[in-house]
Amino acid sequence: MLAVLISCSCNNRVEIGPPAKELGYKQPVTLPLQFAAERTIHFDTTKKGGIQPVSKKLDLSSLPSLPFDSAGFRPFAAAPVVTPFSFTALPDTLFNPTALPAKPLAFKTYVLHPAPPVKVGLPLSQKDNPVAIADLNSKVGMPANVVISIFKDSHGLLWISSAEGLLRYDGEQVQKMLEPKAGSVAAGLAEDNAGRIWFIEQTQLGVIDLHKGTVSYSSILKVPNNNISKIIKDRDGRLWIAKTA
Repeated sequence: MLAVLISCSCNNRVEIGPPAKELGYKQPVTLPLQFAAERTIHFDTTKKGGIQPVSKKLDLSSLPSLPFDSAGFRPFAAAPVVTPFSFTALPDTLFNPTALPAKPLAFKTYVLHPAPPVKVGLPLSQKDNPVAIADLNSKVGMPANVVISIFKDSHGLLWISSAEGLLRYDGEQVQKMLEPKAGSVAAGLAEDNAGRIWFIEQTQLGVIDLHKGTVSYSSILKVPNNNISKIIKDRDGRLWIAKTA
């Protein structure tokens, strides 16, 4: 236990702390507070009389000025020279696609094995839609939920490229012409002058020949993943493949 001894005397000194003999140290000594001697502070004051302002009349018309043009117009050092431009005078070089460098596509041909045709019901009208839109979906027997491309051939048949495969639809029946491949779907469809159906996938270019019952593939041309591509036939029967990358 720690004992505290408080002693008071007539000289207003207070000693607080344990006995010196217990800790082996001298008792603390309290000294009275003493202030320094008084000293007078002298402040410097300003001269008498105050500030006398000087007033002058401001004449705005006498100030130096330069004209300012908000339009920033600067006159030409010399009159501009006009030179007529004619598109017909430009040098012209005819574009010849047959002169472009070419290499064979090197097709590998397989026997085409389309699935049997399946009857499809009538399209379903969308409810509460002011526009006349009808849906062909799995509810009426159309096995195509994710459609990538649609093409109408010269016989009026619809070729539907979907994640479920390449389909052909005649308005009543749908036939799966090609089974889907993992991670690769037909991104574009076109028909050449011989009636063959061309398509391009992520890994290869394909062509279906219904007269021969074959399907051919070439790995020379392909499209990147998640790419929007299209095959177009020009008036000379050439097929052009457009892709975004």
